[in-house]
Amino acid sequence: MRLSLKPLWITLSLLLAGCDNELATLTFDHHVIDSSNDTLIQVYHDELKALIAEQGIDPEDIKITSSTKDRRSIVLKTPFFGGPDDSLIPPLKEHLQSIVNNKEATLEVTFNLLPDKMSVISSGEREEIEALAQEYVVTLEIEEPVILADYSLLDGANAALSGSETVESHASCSIAMLVEPKLPFQKLTLGGEAEEGFNQILVKKLSNSNTFREIPVDITTNSQKLQEALENNQVTMFINIRDEYVNPIRAMLEGKGNRQQLEIDFGSIGAIRHEYGSLNRHQMSGLEKRCTNMAAAYGRPFTYQYGESLDRLESVSFN
Repeated sequence: MRLSLKPLWITLSLLLAGCDNELATLTFDHHVIDSSNDTLIQVYHDELKALIAEQGIDPEDIKITSSTKDRRSIVLKTPFFGGPDDSLIPPLKEHLQSIVNNKEATLEVTFNLLPDKMSVISSGEREEIEALAQEYVVTLEIEEPVILADYSLLDGANAALSGSETVESHASCSIAMLVEPKLPFQKLTLGGEAEEGFNQILVKKLSNSNTFREIPVDITTNSQKLQEALENNQVTMFINIRDEYVNPIRAMLEGKGNRQQLEIDFGSIGAIRHEYGSLNRHQMSGLEKRCTNMAAAYGRPFTYQYGESLDRLESVSFN
């Protein structure tokens, strides 16, 4: 008696047709699942589709699914039969891995002193300033978001007199950045408005006159988008240096004597209401979220820590 294997082969083919091969698992540093509808946040789906297409792969040939085991992971799958050409897969893997490899990237900044723009200066002071290095190249590493509120004791007094328990203040968003190597200056701030706009000013105490002098400085970065915003006065890039030069006692108590911070001011986040300078955790969390999203709009390295994009990729494993 002869047995026919044809029905069995058809059944097996149908089963295999419904199977997919797991190509890669992408794990991010926060949830990629929208808690409101329990689906993959759209920006990750869209950016992956675009990346796949950039490699010459038909986006329909790679299935993008959220992991059933981890709300921080996305799984890429290819069909059991057909799918993308094998030669197109390595460039996709290389691009994904490069995001992870570059996560430690920092913002590089160059400061060039402009002593010729100092209007009133003695010959001794000029000689001391010109003896300084005229160019300083540093890296800035992201530390934390900082919410700054324009608030005074008078505001609190006026609110109390009016019977209000809260005060309304203007708030702005800054990102504290760790400076390496440290700059030999006491402060970095804005000067008065000149013909060409606001001047960036480095402040240094001179031994010649034992006085603090403001030295105009030109600032350039390796971030094109941030550089354009700086030149157009859309971002007040550096406000103050917070370290032992400014407050040696605080630095000693906080154990940060060997650290130096700058703050990049990304602008206003509007008016906020607070209880005489105090915000609850929910309020602060919301403000910090708005602030970090503002920073993420300027691209890398901010997008490695803030916002929603493929730059939040933490690790990738290939099957």
